[in-house]
Parts: sequence; structure tokens; C-alpha cells
Amino acid sequence: MKRRTIYVAIVLLVVAGIAGYNYMYQDHRDIQKEEAVFKGDAKGLHKLYLESPKEALLNKTVIVTGLVTALEEGGITLDDAVYASYSNAQVLPNLNERVTIKGRCIGYDELFEIVSIDQATPLD
Repeated sequence: MKRRTIYVAIVLLVVAGIAGYNYMYQDHRDIQKEEAVFKGDAKGLHKLYLESPKEALLNKTVIVTGLVTALEEGGITLDDAVYASYSNAQVLPNLNERVTIKGRCIGYDELFEIVSIDQATPLD
């Protein structure tokens, strides 16, 4: 009886270990392969984000088109409505250039009144 209890405990520990490992080390999302829930211009995304529940676009893939109104190291601002940070070191577009990007919507910055996107890559 004691030996059976030890075997059951070992099996449970192994199963729990495997389940924990698989939970902790899941595959990363590939935003570029996901279907976008929003396709449109930057001002449309800004308006939609203000009118809809915050969870509707949070952590969702979007495709946004707009005029580059500001440049920063590793990111751009489109139509003063959307800030997009690039996923890796890429050549940034020029100021006043129209671009289309795909990325993950990560929220709304109430201080700057701007929608934030990360893992952005150009589609042009």
C-alpha cells in the first residue's frame, strides 16, 4: 500500500511538472500571420477605440494606414492618433510619408490621447 502511494505521488509530480512546463513555455504569437480585427486609417482606429469597450481591441492585431506625423527612435506616430513601436530595428519611414503597418494594439495613452501599437511592421 505504501509503495503504491509513492508511485501515485511520483506520477502526479511528473504530470504536474510537464503541465507546468508547457504552460510556462508556450509558443510566442506571430502577429504577422494573424488575421487583423481592424483594417483602416489611424483616425478611424482612434475613434473606434474611444467608442468601443477597451477590451474589444486590446491585444488584438490591427492594420493601420496613416501619414507619419512624428518620428522617434524605434517608433512612429500616425496622424497624431496612433503611436507604433517597431518590433525590430528597421528603416523608419520619412516624415509626411503615408504608410501601412500591422501590429498589436496595446492600449490607449490618456495623457497623450493616442492609441499605442507594438510589434509593428510595415506592409508597404
